Amino acid sequence: MTALLSKAAVPLIAIAALAAAAALLAYLAIATVNGMVTDSRAQAMAERDSYWTGQIEKANAVASAKEAAQAQAALRIEAAASASVIEQQNQLTLRNIQNAALPSNIVSCFGLDRVQLLPD
Repeated sequence: MTALLSKAAVPLIAIAALAAAAALLAYLAIATVNGMVTDSRAQAMAERDSYWTGQIEKANAVASAKEAAQAQAALRIEAAASASVIEQQNQLTLRNIQNAALPSNIVSCFGLDRVQLLPD
């Protein structure tokens, strides 16, 4: 009876061993594919991050250049405005000196010389 049992058990044990080996190989194959997918995903994320980092750096460089150009334009405008204010102050001082040099009697109070000193 044990011989019969052992003859019938050998193919079952062999099939079970083959099934276990196949399951182990399938698990290892799935683990390998999963690792490749994870590596590929990490690589794709790194490439995407580096691409967008480059795009952001380009945009920042353009924005910085525009900001520098605006600052230079503001300095030019400020210098022109300062020069204009200084010129107007000089003209006012000159007119005040010319006005003070004119006679101050009532008859010449609105004379041609004094009226010509009035700003336009």
